[in-house]
Amino acid sequence: VEFQYADFSFAAMTMICQYAATHHARNYGPLPIVFRMPSGWVKSAGPFHSLNPESQFASVPGLKIVAPVTAHDAKGLLIAAMRDKNPVLFLEYKGWYRNKPDSLPPELNCPVPEEDYVVPIGTARILKTGSDLTLISYGSQVFRALEAAHAVEQESVGVSIEVIDLRSLVPWDQELVFASIKKTGKVVVTCEAPEQGCFGATIVARLQKCFKYLDAPIMLVAAANTSVPFAPTLEEAHLPTAEKVAAAIRELLAF
Repeated sequence: VEFQYADFSFAAMTMICQYAATHHARNYGPLPIVFRMPSGWVKSAGPFHSLNPESQFASVPGLKIVAPVTAHDAKGLLIAAMRDKNPVLFLEYKGWYRNKPDSLPPELNCPVPEEDYVVPIGTARILKTGSDLTLISYGSQVFRALEAAHAVEQESVGVSIEVIDLRSLVPWDQELVFASIKKTGKVVVTCEAPEQGCFGATIVARLQKCFKYLDAPIMLVAAANTSVPFAPTLEEAHLPTAEKVAAAIRELLAF
């Protein structure tokens, strides 16, 4: 089922959350259905075409949520979602639909095999390894996360930042993330959704389990708590830009 824009999925909340999500719990058996939701910010799309819907659905038991940003992961996770016996929300980031391979950072320029393959739901990927700080992101915010990590590394000799693309949100790969934090001792979480109630905040809450391994507070960089504006200057103020992510990284490195 394709929604043209994720924003329009709210018109189907009853069917998705009260019926599809509870289908198995009500003893009606498995329900293999995929909801494709073109999500996230795109230039001058305004408040009705820029939604990041994951936090609204993540609190509903019975739904799985995936958020690929590379073509490789999109194909592998879409096949995995279609073969899963549960309802799966498949978030697509429309702002990056037309990106050509040669314009991508090397960490995201992954070849797409012609043959059948799956990316298992619930597995994250380390985009770049590092030892000083863990930077966790997903979806379109991964581009800004990588840009910020590279910028800080270029200005700080000897600093290396580990960047993780969650790829899958419900469930998400806690084992891989926890192992990274135990190694680095510092963590920034960033997502494109508005900060209040965002899925990034859900990750931060779960990361308290790593408290004894942390050398600094966990930092969250998300969008402002406003509707997405039309004006480019206001978009810049609203979004969690690479510069804002880099500022959080510098603050933690200096802690």
